[in-house]
Amino acid sequence: MIGSFSQFPVMFAFDWLDKIIGKINLMIIAGIAYTARWLLYLYANNHIVFIIIWLLHGLTFMPLYLSISHYVQDTVKPSLKTRGQVLNYLVLSGFNTIIGSLLGGLIANAINIRTTFLLCS
Repeated sequence: MIGSFSQFPVMFAFDWLDKIIGKINLMIIAGIAYTARWLLYLYANNHIVFIIIWLLHGLTFMPLYLSISHYVQDTVKPSLKTRGQVLNYLVLSGFNTIIGSLLGGLIANAINIRTTFLLCS
C-alpha cells in the first residue's frame, strides 16, 4: 500500500517529466533506480529500512510503466496500439510478476535472499 501511494506524485508529474527528460531517458533512469533499489534491499537490516526502500517503488515502477505505455501510444501504428498496450501490461504486470516471483523464490531458496537481490540487481 505504501508503494502504491508513492506512485501518485509520479503520475501527477509524468507529463512535465516527459517534456523535460523524455520517455527514453525516463526509462533509463527508472532502470537505474530499480538497480539502486534492489541494491538497497541487499543491505537493509530491519523492517523500517524495508518500508523506506519500498517508498522508492513509485520512483521505479511508475516512470517505467508510464514511459513504455506512452511510447507505445506514440510509436505504434493505430491499428496495433491496443495489442501494444496489452503486451506492455502482460510483460510488466503478468509475465514479469509470475516468472520473476517464481525464479526469484527458487534462487532465494537455493542460495539466500541477499545474494538473490545482488544477482537480480
